[in-house]
Amino acid sequence: AMGWPFAVVLVAGCLSAPVAAVRDLAPFPLNSTVEVALKAAQAMPAPTPATFSKKAYLDQIAGTVLHFRQYQNKDQTSIQYGRIIDPYEKKEIQYSTPCFANAGALLISEKYFNASFSQGLLEDVSLAVTAALTSLKFGQPVGEYGCAQGHCNFYTMPLMLALETLSGAVNSSQLQAWRALAEAVEPKKAYRGWPHANGNWAVVALTGEWLRYKLGLRADAEDIIEQLAYQFDPATWTDNGEYQDHSGCAGACNPMPYDHFPRKYMTLMLSRGYNGPNASMYWELNRRGAWTSLLLQSPWGDLPTGARSSQHQWNEAVSCVTYEAYASMQAQAGDELGAGVFKRAAALSLSSLQRWKQPTGEWFILKNRFDPGMRYGYEEYSYYSNYNLLPASMLATAYLFANDSIEMKSSFAESGGFVFETQKMNKIIANVAGNYIEIERYPDAPVHDALGLARHHLAQGEPLVTMTAAAPLSAIGTPGSKAALGVGLAWGVDVQSRAYAVVTQEATPYDSRFHAANCLWSNNPSDLQSGLWLLPYATVNVGFTLDLLGPTLVAGVELRNTHNSAYNDFGLQEFRVEVSTDGSTFSPLLSATLPSALGLKADIPWVKFPASGPAVVARYLRLTALSYYGKGAGLNGLRVLGNATQHTVNTTQWNNLASIGFPDVVNTTWQVEKPPSADRLVFSVQYTLRADAKVQPVQVVQETYSLTPVEVNVTSRVLQALAPLAQLGVEAPAFLYDGQQNSSVQVRGNRLEVGWAQPPHPHPHATLASFQAWAAPADQPLSWVVCEGDGPVHARNGIMARYRATTTNSTAALTVQLNAYPSP
Repeated sequence: AMGWPFAVVLVAGCLSAPVAAVRDLAPFPLNSTVEVALKAAQAMPAPTPATFSKKAYLDQIAGTVLHFRQYQNKDQTSIQYGRIIDPYEKKEIQYSTPCFANAGALLISEKYFNASFSQGLLEDVSLAVTAALTSLKFGQPVGEYGCAQGHCNFYTMPLMLALETLSGAVNSSQLQAWRALAEAVEPKKAYRGWPHANGNWAVVALTGEWLRYKLGLRADAEDIIEQLAYQFDPATWTDNGEYQDHSGCAGACNPMPYDHFPRKYMTLMLSRGYNGPNASMYWELNRRGAWTSLLLQSPWGDLPTGARSSQHQWNEAVSCVTYEAYASMQAQAGDELGAGVFKRAAALSLSSLQRWKQPTGEWFILKNRFDPGMRYGYEEYSYYSNYNLLPASMLATAYLFANDSIEMKSSFAESGGFVFETQKMNKIIANVAGNYIEIERYPDAPVHDALGLARHHLAQGEPLVTMTAAAPLSAIGTPGSKAALGVGLAWGVDVQSRAYAVVTQEATPYDSRFHAANCLWSNNPSDLQSGLWLLPYATVNVGFTLDLLGPTLVAGVELRNTHNSAYNDFGLQEFRVEVSTDGSTFSPLLSATLPSALGLKADIPWVKFPASGPAVVARYLRLTALSYYGKGAGLNGLRVLGNATQHTVNTTQWNNLASIGFPDVVNTTWQVEKPPSADRLVFSVQYTLRADAKVQPVQVVQETYSLTPVEVNVTSRVLQALAPLAQLGVEAPAFLYDGQQNSSVQVRGNRLEVGWAQPPHPHPHATLASFQAWAAPADQPLSWVVCEGDGPVHARNGIMARYRATTTNSTAALTVQLNAYPSP
């Protein structure tokens, strides 16, 4: 049994308060789950090597500090002298400067570089400390003075750690000058809502103020205690020690990153000796939260995806702080197993960060590899400098807690053996021996998540292709998609729609994102990729054929060229248009050259091309690309001149579980179907949805999950619908593009395979993700077909294609099996 040993913790020379009994909290709901996970971890072989050196933190920090050092303002006449300037925004962003100071200070104190290099870095770090302290003293910004974009709350903690770290590296006059600036900070002037605020901003500020108090830079702690009192109420903490921060979103929203983020700061404050009112309660809540975080971690070291700020690299950096802190605490309490589990979790989180390092030393700030200037998947507050230097500063904090003597044990993420629901955080997490899934019970708004299966990670499968995150309809920071997408049930309803034409034949496009249907009668002046037709590189003398849905007077065409969005490398040059009455014999209509749009900054114009002769009546129109600009031919838009009209088209309209937003989720329940074992979990999830007989008739969907160490089987069925369904199906995402590299996608009967030709980052082998589909009761194989008319699906990690396997039996139970294996 765990025994929950209490600990007295020594961190950087400060003795913490011991954990005392807490009588006013309910029992820890996940206590038994943690016990089961510990036994599973103990039964697994220990990782090799057994230890994990904290120098690995310095290695990660160094590249980021050196990269952003070059962007420090060195103009002594500038108000921004000493500040870090974002290379894309061309101004200081948020807390970049104090985070640079803290991370750089640690590299100096630990003598990471040689003496000569360290001296030069010390000069730059000292400039940053002075600049940031000056801004913090000024408070909220006025023009160029004060904290960048009003983020004073985030300045104090890293600056106090930097002062502490540099105390032996700078002369006494410099140190005294800094102390004078720090003593002059006025909390009410600097921090938002002080001392009556709630949320992560308040926790960050009060932690910084506690460190300022411990350094003797403020007289008393009365307002710190007052501010801390606002951090506890039933709407803030769960009994599992999860912090609920509802800011920045709506609906059933509790962002996963802002559970872990404030707990990291509070753990630092407690470890630095806070023993005032409610200290024991906060120790207990943070202890519970730390164990809960172990259960939440994926085998690739990732924090769960969920709501705003998810999938940023700082998610794993903040995890390193928690795991290192509690590894040291458990070790000092004599709990070798618990210490080893936490230590291994820290190593996994750091390995996640290492995967996203760039050759230039810094990280991609989000888990994709798009050019940072595109801001693909970014939140409105995500910037390259602040979300590189924040994780660097966090890793510097993790280093302070780290104990190299702790021997690692298998983490909960690797051993598994549990399924549980996060209390009020709307996730179901299941893990069998490192085969890990995350299920979203209620998607948030603005949309970051999709209902149903949201993540599948397993140690032997590359996480982007097995699925790091499902895609909501309008994923934050992306152009949006025509369809939401995850792994799960889809249903078709017969509907009528209106269209000018349909594509009857086309050459293979660049990939499944870029079908010809994207550009028909489109409205895409800014050239978003979701509205483009692109051919493969250097491909000519092919094109596409349209059915105009009836005899149509054709007097020419109107075209809008493309430059392929931000890539500026595609465009149609010479082309030919032909027409036909029967779809088999075609006659020339016109040949022409479309002007290039490469380099065009403004909206791309439409260009009219009249027929070379009289207008003709035709049913079919064929466009052929004869030459191209840049790397290949493509189009943004096509309209037919003449009297083309919209016609009624009978189609099957598809909907899926992933597309259901939180207002339309009435209830979600789940239950374990069979007693869990070390090698199998079986549980079911039932969704009750708002339904409409015409548009969305499905009321109740049930999913049954069966997990083993190597596969996940998801069996879905419609339990209740208000109207007959034309078809039933299951859908799966084929991950196509992470911003730098395309995957390969193959369909082999009822198996959809997705993989990298070469792994895009360090990995023991290239892997294929596999999705197989069947229909019960006879286990009839179902074939996967790409949903071409939907175009690309944009997730925060990159671009996916929607694949569907269908049956006309609307009462069938459909199964998708997920696994991964080495590429041949």
